[in-house]
Amino acid sequence: MTYNELLHWARVELSVLYTAEEVRMLLRYWADDCDANLYTKLLSDPSLALDDPHQNSARSYVQALKSGKPYQYVLGTSWFRGLALEVAEGVLIPRPETEELVEWICATYPIDSSLTILDLGTGSGCVAISLAQHFRRAKIHAIDLSTSAVACAQRNTAKHQVRVGVERADLFEYNANCSYDVIVSNPPYVRRSEKEDMEAKVLDHEPHEALFVSDNDPLVYYRHIVDWSFNALNENGVLFLEINENFGAEVQFLCRHYAHVELRNDFRGKPRMIQAKKRVL
Repeated sequence: MTYNELLHWARVELSVLYTAEEVRMLLRYWADDCDANLYTKLLSDPSLALDDPHQNSARSYVQALKSGKPYQYVLGTSWFRGLALEVAEGVLIPRPETEELVEWICATYPIDSSLTILDLGTGSGCVAISLAQHFRRAKIHAIDLSTSAVACAQRNTAKHQVRVGVERADLFEYNANCSYDVIVSNPPYVRRSEKEDMEAKVLDHEPHEALFVSDNDPLVYYRHIVDWSFNALNENGVLFLEINENFGAEVQFLCRHYAHVELRNDFRGKPRMIQAKKRVL
């Protein structure tokens, strides 16, 4: 089987779920996971025959995708700001919007800052690890209630050799033993009534406890995080939040006791991030 034959077959197999261009990108992710140079080789010589191990790997990959499983779970890897992070079912797949939240934090402080940072609800560890890669002098701690997420984040921390302490803890019961310069969180914020707007591969495979909140109290996490963080931040501390686009004004109101609050749009133009400064310098 050549690359062109593989591409044609995969597009037929996955036509119900993905466009032709999406299939091409999915095969690139597979090739890069197999060998950093494989995709370049295949593009330079599309008539090059794949060996049996690569053929078998590609077929298994496409069949898993056909079942609706996200490619990140099939490969066991998700990319976040240039970092290859381990992910598995039970651990939320990092999103591009969260990358923007991290970029906002990185742009707020000098790269050599000796920051103390707390990541509430770390999941795969994507935010904490990315910040640790950027702020090499920072002291970063991360918590999550999920045992599988904590184990995954710890493996990712070890893989990328960064200074991040990860522990299992309930953010509603967590007691900080120090004050922080930065607290960041991407808590569950999707209302259960919004499920109908989501893709089946998300609903069927990603952890609902990391995604959904009750329609009766959709701001339950934010109300606690905003109030708790005000006391846990040092006097110049800043809170960064990823939010539901439908509740920008409401989360801003929750932050009314902070000195300055900014709501920012994501790359799609949707209000998805908040920065709340404890005081204005």
